[in-house]
Amino acid sequence: MNRPLPIIKTPLFTSVPKMELQELLSTLPQYVYPASKVLFREGDLGDCFYMVCEGELEVLKAYGTPDERLLNVRGPGEHIGEMSFLIPDGLRTATVRTRTEARLLVMNRDVFESLLLRWPSIAYDMARYLSQQLHKSEKETIADLRKKNEQLSALLTERNVAMEALATKERSLQESESRFRLLAECAPFGITLCDVCGHIEYVNPQFQKIFGYTPSDIPDLRAWQELAFPDPQYRENIMSLWNPPLPAGMKQGSISDQTVSICCKDGTQKIVQIRSVFIGDGKILMNYEDITDRKMAEDALRDSERQLRHMSSQLLTAQERERKRIAAELHDSVGQHLTAVKFGLENAINLLGKNRRQPAAQLLQTLLPIAVETLKEVRRISRDLRPSLLDDLGILPTIDWFCREFQGVYGDIRVEKEIDVCEEEIEVSLKIILFRIVQEAFNNVAKHSGAKTVRISLTKRDKRICLRIEDDGQGMPLHKDRGGTALETGLGLAGMKERTELSGGSFSVESHPGRGTVVCAAWPVDDCRNMMKRMANRAACQQPKRGRFPQPVSTT
Repeated sequence: MNRPLPIIKTPLFTSVPKMELQELLSTLPQYVYPASKVLFREGDLGDCFYMVCEGELEVLKAYGTPDERLLNVRGPGEHIGEMSFLIPDGLRTATVRTRTEARLLVMNRDVFESLLLRWPSIAYDMARYLSQQLHKSEKETIADLRKKNEQLSALLTERNVAMEALATKERSLQESESRFRLLAECAPFGITLCDVCGHIEYVNPQFQKIFGYTPSDIPDLRAWQELAFPDPQYRENIMSLWNPPLPAGMKQGSISDQTVSICCKDGTQKIVQIRSVFIGDGKILMNYEDITDRKMAEDALRDSERQLRHMSSQLLTAQERERKRIAAELHDSVGQHLTAVKFGLENAINLLGKNRRQPAAQLLQTLLPIAVETLKEVRRISRDLRPSLLDDLGILPTIDWFCREFQGVYGDIRVEKEIDVCEEEIEVSLKIILFRIVQEAFNNVAKHSGAKTVRISLTKRDKRICLRIEDDGQGMPLHKDRGGTALETGLGLAGMKERTELSGGSFSVESHPGRGTVVCAAWPVDDCRNMMKRMANRAACQQPKRGRFPQPVSTT
């Protein structure tokens, strides 16, 4: 059973009585359409029109395009599609789509013509309706044209303003370009401008003045790199400066700095600071500042500061270490001996107070060797501080004397020597360092190694003074310092290493449990001929002035 029909609100059927109109409408076919169903499209032929019983319809313009817009919505009692239906061969002026599920009455042309035959006055109603709709459409069209004309005028005005702004920007750009060229031409540093493909588009005069290359010499970055960096390995290391990952790796305004050494056209090398700036549009601006003189001055200043700090540290460290060593030796040897003498004297005094002279005399007799030993120890400490033999005869006789003394004290340890260097080939400042290292190494052998043989070798090889001390003892556990050098857990080897390195040498230790220990120290020296020449010059400066002594006279 069909549901009741709503009152259809249309001026087309004002001449038809309501009862008859409702009876007529009830005979029309009804259709139910789902939501979003397109009933007809813009431009289709208008062969029927629809009356809404239930639901809603959307009237769309430019359907399915980015300009699609909703004109209006039709609900129950309203109709749609009558204009294109009433005009012969009329075309749909919009697209109609169901907004919700809709129940519609559909009137085709045959039904409408039968109505005209029955009620001819419908034709008058139709003409009046068409006239009203055309008048309404005309007003809407004129209003729309007027609105679009205003929009077009506004767009033209905006275009003119934009054109004027563009012209102003172009003039400003030309002025900026002129200023940039003036600055680039007068800049005190070199400037190049290249694109992402590596073509060099501009080279300023200062660039040519610094490096000597002309634009024809360096048409692109590859040619420039090959000339500036003849060494392939060095060129490969800095290639990224001119091949940045654009634009992912660099944003507009991104700056990268690098200091490189560049080979000039005349073959000289210059230290240059290069600053690359990505200025957009695939362009890279690079400036080149010659900092050779500044770099040399900075290096010289750093070397001077480093040497000053090194000398101050060396002086303070050596002073404190020497004080600590002397204090330890005085406490461990002289202090203990004097303590024994003190207690012995106190006991002797007590015995004499009790008239026990014989025991007191015996006690004093036992103290005499301790006093003698204390005197020897004081002399030894004095000799260790600075053996006079080193200043009087040199390092080679001092080492020979020290080995004899060591052999005399430690008779169960055999000492083997290999000396293959001249006294004059060893710098004066190095002699005390050599002696201290030998002294400390032999002391370690005597105290810790349990060795039967110790070998000392002092030679000159490959322009280096080499000291090697090797024993066949039990070895010792080592650990690595920050520099990678193996050191024992005590301070002896650490002190030898520091002495060696502070004097410009290199130090190493090898030790394995049960296989002894090898201590090596080496210092680079000048060529022997240059050494002897300097010594001869010093000797000549020490000769008496001419005329002080009579010259020899030939007797022939």
